[in-house]
Amino acid sequence: MSVVHEIKIWPAYFDDVESGRKPFEVRFNDRHFAVDDVLHLREFDPVANSYSGRECRRRISCVLTEERFGIQSGACVLGLDQGVAELEAEVARLVDLLNAPELVDFASGVVREAAHQRERWPSEQDAGKQPSDWFCLIGYLAGKALAAALAGDRAKALHHCISTAAGLANWHAALLGADTRMRPGIATRAGERAA
Repeated sequence: MSVVHEIKIWPAYFDDVESGRKPFEVRFNDRHFAVDDVLHLREFDPVANSYSGRECRRRISCVLTEERFGIQSGACVLGLDQGVAELEAEVARLVDLLNAPELVDFASGVVREAAHQRERWPSEQDAGKQPSDWFCLIGYLAGKALAAALAGDRAKALHHCISTAAGLANWHAALLGADTRMRPGIATRAGERAA
């Protein structure tokens, strides 16, 4: 299990680590640093004897100790990967984007919804997928759009119109032999997420 190490770092070094110009950190190995641990680097001004408030996180990708490469006894060189928080934030942003239905921009909404459908109902193989399965999916989604429109639920009707078109986009991709991880009408296989 990885450990988060909160450590001070001087401004000049902080800037270099944060920007990626310095993908390593030299430290005393008094914390038993290990690969996959996380450094929580807090910028510290030694002249003012205070923290600036700037912080970044980096995953340790390698640890070089005094046994190798002539490193001073008790010290280590830590290889640092891109910021953990930055990567987590980007993943969260992309997941939110993928899972947020677009209701106004039809073309953009169809592309996003088609990607969402492929991620939501993935498949390792296309075996067993028939045109009738796609036809049933399109009819089902169009029926949901109709029901929402008749019930006066404009937002749902717009969403289901886009999801119907996205289903058609995925059928089109299947006909072209492109990315077709969806399996409409086919039972979910072990390890796949159910609808």
